[in-house]
Amino acid sequence: MMSTYRIQETILEHSERSLYHALSLVVAQRALILTKVQLSAILAPTAVAGQHIAYTHLDRYTVDFVLCDRYSTRPIVVIQQDDGTGAANVCDAIERLTESCGLPLVRVPSQSAYRMDRLLRLIEPYLNDDKRGRDYATGDRCAGGKSTNAPEAKTPVVPRPATLFSAN
Repeated sequence: MMSTYRIQETILEHSERSLYHALSLVVAQRALILTKVQLSAILAPTAVAGQHIAYTHLDRYTVDFVLCDRYSTRPIVVIQQDDGTGAANVCDAIERLTESCGLPLVRVPSQSAYRMDRLLRLIEPYLNDDKRGRDYATGDRCAGGKSTNAPEAKTPVVPRPATLFSAN
């Protein structure tokens, strides 16, 4: 029996894949990179009344990439590819929504290849933003918005996989 569906060969178009690989190199282990994320997954309505309508509005939009804190998965910055088409109005709407709640949006021109230094210059200010309590450049935790070198402020050590499932 033939299935009604098939697995997509790739979930990212060529230019998206190119940006994803460039982001992977630039971000390294400093943040999680999520792709094709619905706005309703990263923003929430503030008022209880009318939540359904607000979520329906957010569900209409998908962002290309979201960089998130590796530990809490809290969104740090939204990245939208700007391909120069008529999607500028959609990108403007997404930017108004994200920035209204303090989540920055960075527009990156759609290209087949990216210069790492230019890409890093665009996103590094958000990776080094200690307002969220973490220096994303080093992975150090921060206390009260100020970096600290105290041993207890370091990134927690994750046990080796063998110890995660050991029978104790």
